[in-house]
Amino acid sequence: MREYVSKNHFGRPDMVDMTRGRNIEWTGIKIQNGPQFHFYWQDMDGVYFHDFEIYVDIWGQLKLNQFFDSTFGKLSKFPTFPLNTDGIDPSGKNILIERVKITNFDDAIAVKPMDSRGKIAQCTENVVARDIEVVYGVGMTIGTVPARSYYTCVKNVTFQNVTFHRPLKAIYIKQNP
Repeated sequence: MREYVSKNHFGRPDMVDMTRGRNIEWTGIKIQNGPQFHFYWQDMDGVYFHDFEIYVDIWGQLKLNQFFDSTFGKLSKFPTFPLNTDGIDPSGKNILIERVKITNFDDAIAVKPMDSRGKIAQCTENVVARDIEVVYGVGMTIGTVPARSYYTCVKNVTFQNVTFHRPLKAIYIKQNP
């Protein structure tokens, strides 16, 4: 709850944050209400996400918003806290994501670029996301990073057989200026 009363000076943490890994598999667990990104995995090679669910309870977030109105003042009738709760944000190479259900009101899968500073991968490449179900999400995203002075790279990304239920967006490419 400290996230809602602005007492955490370190910001909103990611649910599962990993940097530099090889040959990793994630399956069979329901992840719910991450304070920020649910999975933020950087500089990876050989990741297999499959057969699990990511869920953000928007109505629970709205109740917290109303409960803490006295702290923040009237924020809005639309819950703002679920925003920036991305589902899976991978960067690296040889990443397969399949048979995952994501309900989150933000980027369901946001493929992030890599650059020459990576120790395992210098480009995000060979990413496949298939047989995905997205509810209320912003969709399948590529990009979503601030402008940088060094080269960033994303190539060979495939989104296949994605079912959207009430999406805010479906395919979303966020590029730098």
